[in-house]
Amino acid sequence: MAIEKTRSQTVRIKTNEKEFMRSLNRKQKKHIPQATADAVNETAKKVIKALKVQTEKKLDRPKSTTINAYAMSRANAKYPDATVFIKDKQGQSNYLKFVIDGGIDTKVVVPTPNAPMDNYGNIKGLKKGGSFSKNKVYRKIRSGTGVFDKKGKVLLAVIKDSVNYTKKLLPFFTIGEKVANSVIGKQMSIALKKQMNKK
Repeated sequence: MAIEKTRSQTVRIKTNEKEFMRSLNRKQKKHIPQATADAVNETAKKVIKALKVQTEKKLDRPKSTTINAYAMSRANAKYPDATVFIKDKQGQSNYLKFVIDGGIDTKVVVPTPNAPMDNYGNIKGLKKGGSFSKNKVYRKIRSGTGVFDKKGKVLLAVIKDSVNYTKKLLPFFTIGEKVANSVIGKQMSIALKKQMNKK
């Protein structure tokens, strides 16, 4: 079995089929393609489960859309590789890439202690794309563009042109590799046994 890093946010779970086939008898070999696909798919599910747990643990109050950002393409008997990746339907890959790989993000809104926050640690009134609801005053300050309350007295947040994420908070590939390597052998044995018990 092998774990392959195809991109920073993608883990492919593969099998070393030639090496594995040498240890099997003729009856077992007949069931290998489907058993392999089943084992790889179950392994991918466990990788996703571990990523969800670690996302909730390592990130500050992540939303459910962030925790559930992971998906998989399923293996089958003809193509026995599964891929675990980050969904992009709600832009999850766009912001998770910075906690996975680090790097420089542009136009980042950084809250001050005066900013009203929701239960997920996000600024209330901050819209998608980084704009605010009405009744805010904007002024240039040393660290970027200051967002003040409607009276222009209380600094709520700072819009920075760029932020350099030096800490890689979520080791996506390392988590996937560790989980897959620890379970795929057992999953292969289970899947092969199930296939051989079928009529």
